Amino acid sequence: MMLSRLSLLALAFGVASLAPVVVEGYPGYGKKIGASLGNSCQTCHVVFPKLKLYGKTVREIGYSVPGTDFPAPTFWGKIYRSLPLGVRGKIDFNGADQESPVSLPALQLLSAGNMANDKISWWFHKHVVEDNEIVPLNSGMPHEFWVQFNQSDKLHIRAGMFELPMWFSWAKTKVSEVGYLYYGSSTNEGNFGLISAPQFGIQANGTFNIASNDEDDWGEPEDSNLEGYNYAISITNGETSWKRQINTFYGRITKKLPGAAVGIFSLTAIQKIAPEADHAHGAEEQAVETESKLIYRMGLDGELNMRGDALSAYGSLAYGGDVDRNFVGGFVGVDYLISPKIFIFSRLDGVLFMGAPPEEEHDMAGMDMDMDMDHEEEAAHLHGDVISDDAAGLSVGLAYMIVGNIRLGAEYRYGVKGIANTGMIQLQFAF
Repeated sequence: MMLSRLSLLALAFGVASLAPVVVEGYPGYGKKIGASLGNSCQTCHVVFPKLKLYGKTVREIGYSVPGTDFPAPTFWGKIYRSLPLGVRGKIDFNGADQESPVSLPALQLLSAGNMANDKISWWFHKHVVEDNEIVPLNSGMPHEFWVQFNQSDKLHIRAGMFELPMWFSWAKTKVSEVGYLYYGSSTNEGNFGLISAPQFGIQANGTFNIASNDEDDWGEPEDSNLEGYNYAISITNGETSWKRQINTFYGRITKKLPGAAVGIFSLTAIQKIAPEADHAHGAEEQAVETESKLIYRMGLDGELNMRGDALSAYGSLAYGGDVDRNFVGGFVGVDYLISPKIFIFSRLDGVLFMGAPPEEEHDMAGMDMDMDMDHEEEAAHLHGDVISDDAAGLSVGLAYMIVGNIRLGAEYRYGVKGIANTGMIQLQFAF
C-alpha cells in the first residue's frame, strides 16, 4: 500500500511531537538498560547513532553487560523493562520518489532486552514500511531476530538471524547513509560471501582481559580507557532465510587500546556448482557431480578516537576471493562532533577487481538446487547495492541533532568511478 504525501508529513509532525519523551537512550536494548548505564544516550553514543568504543563493545557481545551492579531504573526505565519496544524510521526530502518530494524509505519495529538476571538476551527488528510500501508484520522475514545465552563476559551463544559482527556497523549504528562498497562486493552466482546482510546461524562471542585504566570493572562506562579483546565466531547459511544449508564461516578478533581499536576478520563460504549439461548426450543420462568452490573475505579495520571521542579517524582494508574475479576494497573516514548538536563526517570508499570479467554468466541451472533462493526477498535486506566491478566514491555529510534521538542530515556522495553521484536530505528518528 502506497503512503500519501499527507500521511508522511503527518508522521513527521507526529514523531517531532513525541521527542520530549525520548529520555533513556537508543531504542530496543538501549531502552532496556538505559537507566542502568547512566540515564544518558551519551554513555554508549558520541551522538545518535554513532557509538563510542564502550558502546561498540556492548554491541559486539550482544547488548549485555553481565557481572555489573546496576542502580535501580527510573520510572521510564521500568516501563521500558516491561515493554521493551522501539520504533526507528527515516523520512527522505530529496525527491527520490518522483511522485512526491517526501518519501518514507524505512519504518522499523524493534524489541530487545534481557531476562533471568541477564542470562538471556534477545533482539527483534522488522521492517513495517519499506520504500513507501507498508509491510504487514506477518509478511516476509524479520530483518534480525536472535536469542542469546550469556554465560559470562567471556562467552555468549547466539542463535537466529543476525548481522555479522563487523566493527563498523552498516545498519544499526552508522551515521552515514551511503553504503560501504566492499561490503557488497561479489561476482559469484547467488552473491555468496556478502557481509552486507543478516544471516541465519549460530555465533559465539565475548570479551577477555577487558578492563579500564580507571575502574576494575569494564562495565563502568569509562569508554575511552578500555583495554583487552573482543572475539566472535559465526557459522551461518549466508542468506536471510533458513532454507540453505550452513556454508559460511566467519571470525574476528578486536584489540582494544585506550581510545583506539584494531581488528582482523575472515569469512569463508563454500559454493557448490554443477557442470553444465552436455546436451549432445542428453542431460538425463549424465551423473551430476557438484564441485565445491571456496569464496573468502579477509581484512583488518581500526579506529582512533580523540578529543573525548568527539573526533575519530577510522578505516578498513579487505581482500576477497570469488569464483569469477578477486578484489581488494576498503575505506577511510573522519567524523567530528563540532558541538553537542552538529556532527560532520566524510568517507572515501573504493573497490578494485582483478582480471577481466567473464564473457558468459554461469548457468543458474548448474547451481546447487538446494539453494532455493528468493532473490527479491534477500535484496530487500541488503545494505547497499551488490558491487561487481571497479567503484570508488567520496561522501561528505552533516547531521543536526534536533532533540533527543531525532536527527536531520544532509549527505552527498561524489561517484569517482563506477557509481553515480548521490545526494539526500533525511530526517531520522528513534523512540
